[in-house]
Amino acid sequence: LDGKKVALIWNGGFRGNESFPMIEALLRKRYPTLTVIPYTEFPLVTIASLHPESKAKTLEDLRAAIREKGCDAAITGNGC
Repeated sequence: LDGKKVALIWNGGFRGNESFPMIEALLRKRYPTLTVIPYTEFPLVTIASLHPESKAKTLEDLRAAIREKGCDAAITGNGC
């Protein structure tokens, strides 16, 4: 992952506001040239936002944000 750009995408689940910063710190320690884009810079993708009436828009907004930021990979979710 050195030199790559990784998106953190939160689903609103269990304590992502606490665990994603920890994940980011561990990744940065292991891959010093990695760029991490925090979950706060992406749309929140909850189960409710994936309801059939809104799913297409939610996913297109997310894809657009990932493309715009030039991410090579994404870490998604966060649950127990």
